[in-house]
Amino acid sequence: MTQIPPHQSLIQYYQVRDQLIVLLNKLADLAQQRSLSIVVDEWIDGRIPKSYIAGNTDTLHQLSLRAIVNEDIRLTYKPFRVAVVGEFTRGKTTLLNALLEQKILTSDRRPNTATCTILKYGKIPYIRVRYFDSTGLEALDIQTQNLAADLVRYTSDAGMDEEKYEALLQGDEKSLADQIEGVHVWLPAEFLGQRVYELIDTPGLGSIFDSHQVITYNAIPQMDAILFLTQFNALIGEGELVFLSSLREYLNRFLFVLTKVDLAQEEENPQEAINKAIDFTRSVLINQVQLPNPSIYPISGVAAVQDNQYHKSGIIQLVEALDQFISCSSGRERLLKLYRSANTYHIWIEKDIQRALEALNHQIAQLTEAKDQLVSKINDVELSRDDLNLLLKAQTQELEKRQLGSIYQLRERLKVIIRETPINLHTKVDEVVYLWLREQEYVCMHDVQLLQNSTKFFLSKILFWAGRSTLNLIPEDLLLLDVMTKEINFSTTLVSLTNVGNFVSEHIKRELLASQLPPNQTIFIDQATELNLHNEAGSLFREWVESLYIYLETIINQVISDYLQLIKQQIQLIEEQRNKLQQRLHLMSQQNYSIHNIHQQLESIKLYLSTNPKI
Repeated sequence: MTQIPPHQSLIQYYQVRDQLIVLLNKLADLAQQRSLSIVVDEWIDGRIPKSYIAGNTDTLHQLSLRAIVNEDIRLTYKPFRVAVVGEFTRGKTTLLNALLEQKILTSDRRPNTATCTILKYGKIPYIRVRYFDSTGLEALDIQTQNLAADLVRYTSDAGMDEEKYEALLQGDEKSLADQIEGVHVWLPAEFLGQRVYELIDTPGLGSIFDSHQVITYNAIPQMDAILFLTQFNALIGEGELVFLSSLREYLNRFLFVLTKVDLAQEEENPQEAINKAIDFTRSVLINQVQLPNPSIYPISGVAAVQDNQYHKSGIIQLVEALDQFISCSSGRERLLKLYRSANTYHIWIEKDIQRALEALNHQIAQLTEAKDQLVSKINDVELSRDDLNLLLKAQTQELEKRQLGSIYQLRERLKVIIRETPINLHTKVDEVVYLWLREQEYVCMHDVQLLQNSTKFFLSKILFWAGRSTLNLIPEDLLLLDVMTKEINFSTTLVSLTNVGNFVSEHIKRELLASQLPPNQTIFIDQATELNLHNEAGSLFREWVESLYIYLETIINQVISDYLQLIKQQIQLIEEQRNKLQQRLHLMSQQNYSIHNIHQQLESIKLYLSTNPKI
């Protein structure tokens, strides 16, 4: 178990970061469900891998939110980089070994570290040496069983054999700093794994090799934090002040460490000596570098490494300060960036969902209204059908009444000719009946046509009004109505009229002319014969009118029934559409609930960040 556990502020940082990552993934999933993409009109090199882009990379770029979120998360997972900086022999190596809780790096009183050594967490010790392109050398990967021994060959000029080192001092040999861009080291150190830190061991300042110092200068801008080491018995000098002054824009990332305070034990009052050294260092930083109230952390790397007394070495206090600094500087910046991204994506998706919900609800409302109107029209059409049938009944009864009246006229005409024309009475009766038939044919045809037109008009009005009000359709039955009403067999009218005329004529000839009366003798029709004639002829008329009514009623019922079926089919289609929309609405409501839940969590994180500025 590590003796240097992470500070609570760093733990809280990772908790909030993980919450934001979960929310970002949820937002990406929602965007994918909704088939949303983002159009980027400017390519920022390195921001999003080109493999994520759909379409032409020379103009507009259409990106999925998943691609952008993955990149946001990738950048957030990058380790925090902490450089250890100071003049050589200031105890950088000892501090790093103390943090790693194992002896990995070697120290030397000569300028030792030649290039940046980047220490990362890994389960298996591993080294990767990256050379400058100018050397023409490929990167070298080494899986090692003896990390310290193998590492020194690529990180320390002092690790050369004496002959090469002397040649280096005389300028006849190149420093490793001129050849190696960096040495990356993976090792199982809990300090690195728990914090997701990368520790960078830099070449010492004040080295006789200019290339060493250049490497350190170049590394500073890439760091999240810099531990600047000065020494208890060798306080800040002019070279260190020049270094700090030249990096003024990055001094807000520096934590100052006073090393080797264990040497104060040789003083009469160790704590007082340490305090004086701290006060002197702080005064120099304030007055010479213009740093406002810098914090200085005294440590004894030897006490931690050799005596395993971390609680007395000051290392734990230094690391707590480092964890807090990381969490409230680079960590907070990352959290705010993640939060702003998540909030932007949330607002974008929420607006899209709201627009879709409004459109869906509007469509469902329209379909519901259409269905209600159709149901109402079914009732209206059925009622109108009943009214039309009543009208048809009344009109056919009126037709029947008029036709029965015509029989009375025929009877009166026959009375006259029988009374006035006893000679050739058979022929005269036939003439009267024939003329009466021609008259009644015209009258009947006219009355039937009026009845047909009335039926057609009323029926057309019902269907057109009902169809136009909701469906905006003209049913096929309405188009065929002319054909259907013209199918009334008018020969039925003629046959009926002829039957009535023949009946009257034959009845008179048989009953009234059979006696062969002498000329000029008056013939009378008795009341019983007249009643029988009226009833028999009327019966024939009633049968005809009833058959006409039944035929028209059948047409009306068929046309309206077909149209009602059409309406019901339309209602069924509306129901199917509504069901599909309701299913989409249910899914959309779930998405709306999810986005609302994300919004609440983002608000909670926003409140946390605003009330905890030191995270």
